[in-house]
Amino acid sequence: MIPTRKLGKLLRGKATPFQVMAACVLGSWIGFVPGFAQAPGWLATLVVLMLVLNANVGIAILVGGLAKLASLALISVTFEVGQFLLDGPTRGVFQAAANAPVLAWFGFEYYVTTGGILMGLVFGLCAGLIVTRTLGGFRRKLADLERDSARYQAFVAKPWAKLLCFVFVGGGHGKQTYAELMERRVGNPVRIAGVVVVALFAAGGFFLRGLLADPLITEAVRTELARANGATVDVGGVTLDLAGGRLVIEDLALADPDRLDTDIFRADRLEADLDVGDLLRKRFTIELLLVSGAMHGAPRATPGELLEPETEPPPPAVDAPREDEKTLDDYLADAKVWKERLAQAQDIIERVWGGESDDDQAAEEGESTRDRLERLARELGYANVVSEELLADVPTLTIGELIVEGLSSTGLEGEVLDLHARNLSTQPHLNEARPEIDLRSRSGSFVLALGVDASGTTPEPNGVHFRWDGTPVDRLASSLTVKGQPLLSGGTLDLSLDGAWAGAVGFVDFPLMVTLHDTSIHVPGHGSELVEELPLEIGLRGPLDALRIRIDASQLQDALVRAGAARLAGELEDKLDKVVEDEQAKLREKAEQEAQKAFGNKLKGRFGGLLGGDG
Repeated sequence: MIPTRKLGKLLRGKATPFQVMAACVLGSWIGFVPGFAQAPGWLATLVVLMLVLNANVGIAILVGGLAKLASLALISVTFEVGQFLLDGPTRGVFQAAANAPVLAWFGFEYYVTTGGILMGLVFGLCAGLIVTRTLGGFRRKLADLERDSARYQAFVAKPWAKLLCFVFVGGGHGKQTYAELMERRVGNPVRIAGVVVVALFAAGGFFLRGLLADPLITEAVRTELARANGATVDVGGVTLDLAGGRLVIEDLALADPDRLDTDIFRADRLEADLDVGDLLRKRFTIELLLVSGAMHGAPRATPGELLEPETEPPPPAVDAPREDEKTLDDYLADAKVWKERLAQAQDIIERVWGGESDDDQAAEEGESTRDRLERLARELGYANVVSEELLADVPTLTIGELIVEGLSSTGLEGEVLDLHARNLSTQPHLNEARPEIDLRSRSGSFVLALGVDASGTTPEPNGVHFRWDGTPVDRLASSLTVKGQPLLSGGTLDLSLDGAWAGAVGFVDFPLMVTLHDTSIHVPGHGSELVEELPLEIGLRGPLDALRIRIDASQLQDALVRAGAARLAGELEDKLDKVVEDEQAKLREKAEQEAQKAFGNKLKGRFGGLLGGDG
């Protein structure tokens, strides 16, 4: 199409000032929307208004493009305007809107979204005034020519002139004169064709919601889960039934970010009962989540990919080890593997229970609100900064009850596990009830129960209960080595741990009880001894990904004696005595040398002249 036809249609057409102004404002608002992810409801509303209101589409597209360029250039200004609106005198209005049903999806909690509403309105009104005044001046000129110029009237009446105008300028304004057009200020405010299109889309979305919505929801779930997981997530399909409040996810597989050739979690089917009322408030409340066919550590057919390049985590904040403490490296040959597993457990605990919000931590560190927002803008980008204080103190995602039946894990071969969890959420510090996890095998040999009061409001203490009975010693013997030789062989061991903590999530300071049954203990150079039962207490302290281990030597000796391994205990005692005697001999020899040296120097100082010296 010839470009001049669009301009000519606008100048010579029937567009009223209302239609022009509506097009400018709507186009400008669309241009100042930061993105669909930040304001899906607001953007969808603007598109519907563009279709329903009889706004000039050409002007809207032109102004919208210019507004988008302006929004990118002025995003820092838009951010400042958003701060004024959300943290200033209009805070109450936007707070009510951000927590209201449906309006919660408009993204008012984003500074750039809210600032863009005001900036877009100003830009659109300015553009509308310029266009309407230009259009009005042009039409007044043409109205004067129609009324007063005979030459103009004769020219436009010629057939070839009409043809040229139609080809290069477009259609005219019909039988109305320009003077009559200028009297029309509003015209028909509703576009009938737009209403029909919106109605057809609504009807099509209702009748074909499975065919149209499920693929979009599937992709959205895959994207959000991959972002949370940090690595590839595969989703076979997602079905959402809003009327029944039900969500079904099939063939879910989350790649392990630390081992991309395995899945950290895989399930055949997940069924969730949703609270639709909370969904309208942009809060996802799952009353019950059932998982079937779940596996942990299963190999992937195709390795996953990290969402972002892997970076080294900062070193854990832990105090220096005590003299009687050692690390995993001192006891385990494959300490690196265990560190990875414990770090993964630490990460899961922090995600499930979390702690205080970033805002609370920043306030404790003395960071002002303005400094915090500037830091977040640098880290996340202006468009992604949210006013957390604007939102109600309710978690974004809450799972009332999670049931996973028939879970298998590569770390517990031969065992079938059942997982029951309650009160899980994305902001545990906002939970009214304490999050709890209970994982146990159907044989009863493995039990893990965790409960943490992240909000500090429930009477129950933070605690962990762990028991693993009848584990073959040889399964772990390859890890426990001394000078390349296994320390233990044969028999079974029981592990148990009960404790409570009040500090950081994942920070432990309590004993792990280990009981050996019918196990041979090997000490290099001293043979081995079979013990029928040997209980041992091992102290654990620090975060899971940087554990300190403490084993009391005297306690070990007493345990060996009680277990009937007196010979080994005696040899250990003799060895310790020999070490002490050797050290005492070395100290005596060194003391004698120092004394002789000091005595000789003293004699030399007093009688040096007699002996012919210089002293």
